[in-house]
Amino acid sequence: MKFGQTLNDDLVPEWKSQYFDYKQGKKKLKKLYKNYVLNREKLKRAESQPPTQLNSSLPTVSQDSSQSKPNLLFSKLPPPAIESHSGAEQPDQQDKRVVTDTTPLLEPIAYTPQNQAASSTRRKSFIERLANISGISGNSSPNFNPDFDVALQNLEQDSNNEFMEWIDDEFDKINTFYKRKETKYLSRLLVLQDQVAQLRQQKYKNKQRISAIRNQLDDKPIQDPRFGAYRLAFYLDTFAFHVRKKISEINHFEFPSLPSWDWVKGERTEKQYYEEEDDDEYDDAVDSIEDDYESNAQVNENAIDDVTDSSNEESSNAAVNPPRLKGPQDPHYNKQDYGKRKKPKIVPYFVARRQIKTAMLELYRGLEILKSYRLLNRTAFRKMIKKYDKTMNTQELPAFMVKIDEAYFNKSDVLDNIMQALEALYAKTFEHGNRKVAISKLRQSETLRSYNMQVFFSSLLLGMTIPLLIDAIYTAAYKTITRELLEGKFMMQIWGGFLLISLMGLLIGINCMTWSKYKVNYKFIFEFTKDALDYRQYLVFPSLFLFMVAIFGWLSFRNFWPDQIAGRDWPWFLVSFGLFIIFCPFNIFYASARRWLLIGLWRLIWSGFYPVEFQDFFLGDIFCSLTYTLGNISFYICLYSTKWKGALDGTDSTTCGSSHSRVMGFLASLPSIWRLLQCFRRFADTGDWFPHLANLAKYALSTFYNMTLSIYRIEPTMSNRAMFITFATVNSVCCSFWDVFMDWSLMQANSKHLFLRDDLIFKEPAIYYGAVVLNTLLRFQWIFYALFSEQIQQSAFTSFFIALAEIFRRFVWMFFRMENEHCTNVHLFRASRETPLPYPTIKRKVREPAPIVTIPRKASDIESHRTTAISRKMSTATRAKSTTSTEGAPLSRTQTLRPMLEHVSKLMNEAHIKDFQRKKVDHTKSESLSDEDEDEEDENDTEEDLMEEEVQDSLQSQ
Repeated sequence: MKFGQTLNDDLVPEWKSQYFDYKQGKKKLKKLYKNYVLNREKLKRAESQPPTQLNSSLPTVSQDSSQSKPNLLFSKLPPPAIESHSGAEQPDQQDKRVVTDTTPLLEPIAYTPQNQAASSTRRKSFIERLANISGISGNSSPNFNPDFDVALQNLEQDSNNEFMEWIDDEFDKINTFYKRKETKYLSRLLVLQDQVAQLRQQKYKNKQRISAIRNQLDDKPIQDPRFGAYRLAFYLDTFAFHVRKKISEINHFEFPSLPSWDWVKGERTEKQYYEEEDDDEYDDAVDSIEDDYESNAQVNENAIDDVTDSSNEESSNAAVNPPRLKGPQDPHYNKQDYGKRKKPKIVPYFVARRQIKTAMLELYRGLEILKSYRLLNRTAFRKMIKKYDKTMNTQELPAFMVKIDEAYFNKSDVLDNIMQALEALYAKTFEHGNRKVAISKLRQSETLRSYNMQVFFSSLLLGMTIPLLIDAIYTAAYKTITRELLEGKFMMQIWGGFLLISLMGLLIGINCMTWSKYKVNYKFIFEFTKDALDYRQYLVFPSLFLFMVAIFGWLSFRNFWPDQIAGRDWPWFLVSFGLFIIFCPFNIFYASARRWLLIGLWRLIWSGFYPVEFQDFFLGDIFCSLTYTLGNISFYICLYSTKWKGALDGTDSTTCGSSHSRVMGFLASLPSIWRLLQCFRRFADTGDWFPHLANLAKYALSTFYNMTLSIYRIEPTMSNRAMFITFATVNSVCCSFWDVFMDWSLMQANSKHLFLRDDLIFKEPAIYYGAVVLNTLLRFQWIFYALFSEQIQQSAFTSFFIALAEIFRRFVWMFFRMENEHCTNVHLFRASRETPLPYPTIKRKVREPAPIVTIPRKASDIESHRTTAISRKMSTATRAKSTTSTEGAPLSRTQTLRPMLEHVSKLMNEAHIKDFQRKKVDHTKSESLSDEDEDEEDENDTEEDLMEEEVQDSLQSQ
């Protein structure tokens, strides 16, 4: 496999813009070589000219190239396909102090009379190679001009300088990003060490309380009549604690709550997911990297030594005070300011222990990612210079690798020391000092698993489904048209609802498969746990349900045993099977995935009473496309409760259809109401009127659309038709606008892709243009209701195909909505999540900290956060220029409106990041670990630990 493909497969998608751009390097190298050949031909044609004309036609390069800027003959290639625009500055632009060594990675060659003879052999071989490629030899012309050789050397020097500058830029980018991440992980380790110290302190206090209780019991003489009462109360409390612990599984389900309205009270709102990279703990440590590499390495080594020493101490107070960096380079050398925060809730000991354990696992995963980042980039540099040597017939690789090996990102051992310190801390805290077991648990990564059985089973089910489904549809249509099956169209409507929801599940599986192929980290966006299903495992569910719909529908319309089982009774078998699979209490059929679905449905039903997470709004939008199925719930129940009255005699006089039932209209509007309540909850939690109130108004329009459609079906008058068309038109226009501008973040101003955005995961822009057109057309599917007004009262055929088109539109929408969210993570460099910690954290501050760009706390300022360093400088220059213009002459209308339009465009294109908040971890719950980890944790609990939990539990209840 070629290295470019290996790099693309192994890189972290969220850090893609910070890796060595190997593909771009190959393009530059190819263009460099091509230009050499073209210039060789040009100089060959100029060879026949007189010497004066020849000298004037050749480019001039100074004799001392080391003291003058090279004359770059070739234009630069376009920028990479994906660039980061986050508010966290680009590492290569964030802090110029980080780049200490400005020596080029490849030294430019100065062609002076002194060194020209020394390099004549290598230059001659290169010139001969160019001549051979061009089909001529160096001695082909008897009148060979000596300036010809000098000109070729000058051209080679200029082109080499251009390539070297690009290599230097890549080197600075990688080196700076690595330093920033390394410092961030170091600060996180210091915080975890402090958390472990507080955990030990809490354990020590619990032991003291237990000893006091036992001493109190021992001091009571047996003859004391109160001794039996004390002992009985103690045992009853112990028994009650164990009972409460066994039934604590209910803590996995978060109970409904009301909005906090913190922004109304003037308090700080909860940190949102797009503020993930705001380093709360030791925030200023990011600026503490010194200009000089040796001093920086020494500072970090001292810090790691302190961490390692403190992790090996036996005292329970070993890590109470986080280790300090030593020397005047220490950002905390001048002053330490410990800011007191508001008093936190009391966290039970065992919950705190599990949260710290999860935080250590997440930190170790981030360290492994950074280590992989270092190795891949070193290999990329070596491969690129090796290609350079092969193409240009040079020997630059040995000297270049010496430079790379001396670079900070490759030579620094801080990362390895952090990993060793974390392993020691984990072993001492959770594995009783067994470092070998600790390392094995920390290094548990996703092993390569085989899904052959799941793929085979899904394929087999789908293969059997297709012929059964085709035959069932043909039989149903034939018997309904020939009036052989009088209730045929009603049965088709029932089975159509089951078919659509199964088809939606299958399309979601195709979405997941496509996201995996294009490295869209949907599992990270959904905040799935490590035991989440692979898309190949997930596809078993929709394939199975689709097969059951096909087989039961085929039996229903074929009606093989009319005397024993009527054809219209077969839907009950499908409903029973589906309920059994979903609500099965046993640990089979992927129990964790089914529990996730049930929790998501429960939270969706109680929308407005739960904080909106990604799964909540995503499921809500999916159900907005399943209005046909939801409306069929009322239709299904009504038919069987009335024993199909009016449907079996051929008169079609049943009152269960959409022409009589207002309940069907309400159920069709229910998903829009759920999303409306979610938007209101987001506004109540954050206080941002945009986009939440605007989104609320959009879903209010969708609700009115479904309501007016139901009214028009019941009373098909001209006034009702006009009202329906009005709301449907406004709703379609607003929803189409929102899909393109907000959910997909397209139509960005000044984008390098016309009417799109800069970041495209699917590289072909035509895909996006087609999706925009298709989404807009399918948003106006209601036109068929207006065209076929004669059959609108009960047209199962029209309604089914409109619902089918809506499902396909949602299928397309999900591709680009998830891709847009992934691009946001790329901007923020979010490759791992930071688990909330149970205890207060200490934030060290410097008296005069260096300026640093952080993600703003307020969600409404997110647009300023995501501006890059270059755009900040440009905006500063623009403001200065506008100030000068204001003092001199008034601004024109174009100069006034353009910044405003760009601001509005940015505000709309970034609205999608506020649709949800990250998963909230309650200190009273222990759901951060998987069931397997919780069982293992409980098995390691000693009797003393259980007593500590009991004391902490009683304190919590008090």
